[in-house]
Amino acid sequence: MKFLLPSLFLLSLCCLWSCQSEEAPAIVANFETLTQWSEAGEEQIVGVFGGSGKKKVKPVETKGASFRLTEEGLQIAFEPDGRFQFAPKAADLPASWLRFLALELEVETEEPGPLLFEVYGSRTRLIDTLSLEKGEQKVTIDITEVPLLGGIEAKPLYIRISSAISRELVIRQLSMDPSLEHPYLVDRWGQRARKSWSGKVGSLDELTQTAAEQALLEQLAQDQKKDPYGGFTEHNLALSATGFFHTQFVDNKWWLVTPDGNPFYSLGVNGVRIKSIRGNADVSRVKGREWLFEEVPSVETCPECFREEGTYFSYYAWNVKRKYESLHQWRQQSYHRLRTIGFNTIGNWSDTIFYQQPEMPYTYTLDTRKVDSLVMSNGMPDVFHPAWEEHLHQTFGEIKRFQQDPFLLGYFVDNEMSWRSITKLDSNSYTGRTLAGLSSEEAQRASYAERYFASVRRTIEQFDDKHLYLGCRFTRNFKMMETVAQIAGQYLDVLSINVYAATPIRAQMDQWYGAAQKPILLGEHHIPPITPKQLLPHWPAFSLAERNEMVENYVYTWLDFPYALGSHWYQYKDQEVAGRGDGGENQPVGLVTVSDQLNEELVRTYHKIGQQIPNRWLAQQANSQ
Repeated sequence: MKFLLPSLFLLSLCCLWSCQSEEAPAIVANFETLTQWSEAGEEQIVGVFGGSGKKKVKPVETKGASFRLTEEGLQIAFEPDGRFQFAPKAADLPASWLRFLALELEVETEEPGPLLFEVYGSRTRLIDTLSLEKGEQKVTIDITEVPLLGGIEAKPLYIRISSAISRELVIRQLSMDPSLEHPYLVDRWGQRARKSWSGKVGSLDELTQTAAEQALLEQLAQDQKKDPYGGFTEHNLALSATGFFHTQFVDNKWWLVTPDGNPFYSLGVNGVRIKSIRGNADVSRVKGREWLFEEVPSVETCPECFREEGTYFSYYAWNVKRKYESLHQWRQQSYHRLRTIGFNTIGNWSDTIFYQQPEMPYTYTLDTRKVDSLVMSNGMPDVFHPAWEEHLHQTFGEIKRFQQDPFLLGYFVDNEMSWRSITKLDSNSYTGRTLAGLSSEEAQRASYAERYFASVRRTIEQFDDKHLYLGCRFTRNFKMMETVAQIAGQYLDVLSINVYAATPIRAQMDQWYGAAQKPILLGEHHIPPITPKQLLPHWPAFSLAERNEMVENYVYTWLDFPYALGSHWYQYKDQEVAGRGDGGENQPVGLVTVSDQLNEELVRTYHKIGQQIPNRWLAQQANSQ
C-alpha cells in the first residue's frame, strides 16, 4: 500500500480550497502591521522549541538593525551582522505554509552582496543566501521544505533576515503564491528527497549491499588487549575484581572497574534500536501527513515499523526489515560495528534485544513517571503521594532478572527532569501540600530531593544490590542545583549528566562534583554537522572536518577530569527526516543513516578516539603518582 496523494485526498483538498489552483490570488505581506506588533513590544509564545519547552519571543525583533515604513515599502537599516525578524502573523501571513512553495521578494539596495534569509521552525531552519545586486530586483526563496522544520504542521515560527555588511534595504513587497499540490519530501528509503549526496540509497540493491561497509570495518583494526567486558588489561592500578561493575578511587582519580578488576572508560552509544521502546522518539507521524512521503508500507506489511495503529512510522525499522534476514542478524551486525569502531557500551534508550544474553556492557533505564496520577503538573513525580513508593516497587520489580548479570553497568532512573521547577508546586498534589509550609525554596528542594533519591535507592536495592545506581541524568546547568546535587550524592553511585556543548567546561563540572562527591558519567552529547542529509538546527552546526575535530576535543577534554568515567554519544542512527513524533527533532547525528549506511566521517573519528583512550586515560595514573 502506498500513501501517494491518492485521488480522494486530492479531491478533498480541492473542495477545501475551493479549487483555487490557478485562480487563487497571491498572499501579500502587510508591512503596516509590523509596526503595530513592534510597538506592542510584548513577548509571546510563538511555538515549541526543543522537546516541550515553549520559547517566548517578540513578534517583531531587531538586533543591530532598525526599520520604518516609507512610500517605497519596508526600509531596513542594517549594521554589520544586524538582523531583523518577525513572526508570520505580524505581517498578516498565513500560519500554515503547506499550500506555498516559494516566497517572492521585490527589493532595492545600493549595497550589493549577500543577504541571509532564514525560516525558523520549532526544531530546524531553512537557509537561503540571496546574492543581491545594486538597484531593484526580484528574488525567490524556496520554502517547499517548511514541513520538515519540526513538529507535525507546516507552521514556521518566524522569518529572519540578516546582513553581514552595513546596508539599507527596501522590501517593496513580499508575496506567496498558493499551490494545490505539494511534492513529497521524504523518499521511499526515508531520506531527504530534494537533496543528493554520495552514498544516498536509490534502490533495494544499494540498500542491501554491504561490500563498502565491510571494507571500511576491515580497515579499523583493534589491537588493544582487553578483558571480556572491554576493560584495559595493561595497567598497574590496584583495582578490585568483584564480579560486577563498580567504582574505585585510586591514585587520586575515580575509575570505573570491570567485573574482572580492570579500568573501563565507558565509551557508549545511546539509542541502539530500530525504533523507540516506549513513546514516539524514533518514529514520525504519517497519519494526516501522507502527502509528505513517497511511499509508506501497510501496517500489515511491517507491523513492527508502526506505533499507535499506523499513526507513527519508522523508516529505519522498515529499512532494517528489508536489509536483514532477522532482527538477530541486525543485532549481531550492530555489535560488530560498535566493537570495531571502538565503542564498549550499549547506552540508554536501546533495544531490549541487547539485554538478552548480552555481548557488550549495557545500561538499563527505569522511569518513575509511568502513572499520570502520580506526576505533578510540572512533570516531576509526586513523591509524597501515598501510592508513590508502591508504584516504584511495582515498576522496579523487573530488574530482579538482572541481579547476576556481569555485563550490566547499572541503572539510570528518569531523564532530564525539571529540577528547578520543584518550587512551582502543584497545589493539588501531595508534594505541593507537603512542601508548601517550608520556609524557603531551597528547603523545598532539599526535602523533595531527600524523598526522591532515598526512595529510589531503597527500592533498587530491594531487587538488586549488586549493580550501580547511575543517577537521574541531570542537564549541565548547575544553577540552583547545589543542594539537590549534595543530597543526590548521598544515595547514588555515579552522577549522570547530559552535556550538550562544544566541550565539557571544567569549572561547571567541578561544581557538580564538588557538591555530589561522586564520579560522573556523561549520559548524552553530540555535535551536529552541516550535511545535505537533513536541515540545520537553530544552534550552530559545523562542517564535517570541524565537527570531527570538536568530537575528539570533547572526549579528550573530558578524559582529563579526575572524576570522568565515560561519555555516551546520542545516538546510533540519524533521526527520522520528518521529525520525531514527540517533538519533531530531526538531526543527522547517528553512526548510521536512516537507510542503515555507516556515516564514515563519524565512524573514523570515533575509531581514532577509541584507539587513543587507553594511553590518554591511563596516563593520568602515572601523572598522579
